[in-house]
Amino acid sequence: MYTAETGQVITTHGFTLHQFTDNCPVYMTTLVSSTTETVGHFSQCLDDINAWMSFSRLRLNPSKTQVLWLCYRKLADKIEV
Repeated sequence: MYTAETGQVITTHGFTLHQFTDNCPVYMTTLVSSTTETVGHFSQCLDDINAWMSFSRLRLNPSKTQVLWLCYRKLADKIEV
């Protein structure tokens, strides 16, 4: 319940999420040509989540924050981040 509002922060940035007890996977699909822009949106989303959590006296654990790119092997070399 205490992190329910993070969903509003995440969806504001155009991402989809699944909230569980102790983690919150965030998803977004993007074109290979838009990966740099998507990384910027994701970074801003994390900054806003961190700000909200600080305001709510919570803490985002950066050592447990991961980014995973899923794509076809032939497209992986085209991703520029």
